[in-house]
Amino acid sequence: MKDKRNVNNYLLNIILFMIAIAIGVTFALFQGQRENSKRLELKMGSATIDSLTFSTSGDLSFQATIENMGKGKTSIHGSVEARAQLISESNNEYNYSVYLNITENNFKYTTSDEKPELILIITDPNGDEITDGINLNYHNKRLDDANDISGYDVTEAYGLIPITINKSISLPNLEKNNVEQNWHFDLYFINFADANQSENSGNAFDANVVIKNETSNP
Repeated sequence: MKDKRNVNNYLLNIILFMIAIAIGVTFALFQGQRENSKRLELKMGSATIDSLTFSTSGDLSFQATIENMGKGKTSIHGSVEARAQLISESNNEYNYSVYLNITENNFKYTTSDEKPELILIITDPNGDEITDGINLNYHNKRLDDANDISGYDVTEAYGLIPITINKSISLPNLEKNNVEQNWHFDLYFINFADANQSENSGNAFDANVVIKNETSNP
């Protein structure tokens, strides 16, 4: 009876261990998809009058594999959105900045003429595509017969890239007490119709958007 009880306890411990691993893996898979947010309470004297919140929808990341890259396949696409939201009872104006922070990028050019293989499209809060003012090369030429796409070349880009500095935000009028400004980032890995890009198989890109008040920490 004692041996049977020991076996049962052993099996129970194994089951609990496997459940813990499953929970941990599930958490790890979804952790990067959680929305990140930061809120500032802006005060005048002892009264809190305004609230400025910054949030992002997740990270901008993907990996090229033999399954999703190759001649004739569609381009790989990833996107992320960053938001500034002001809730106020006044006409105060505030400022914030947006950065793209590329923390990993081991992609490379695989064509002799260095055609862009990672294209970044940035859309501002007005819904307009940003085509200048960023320290990246903007590409607006047809890549090949299958790909006609414009955007910033980030094939070998790395590090912290300013998108806008001291962007102003305020209520357009006092009829509404809140306003949002949304920034959209679309990233494409281009599968060329006529080039061998196998050197990029297994390579990864990982970045996050930093949106913050310049007086606060990232």
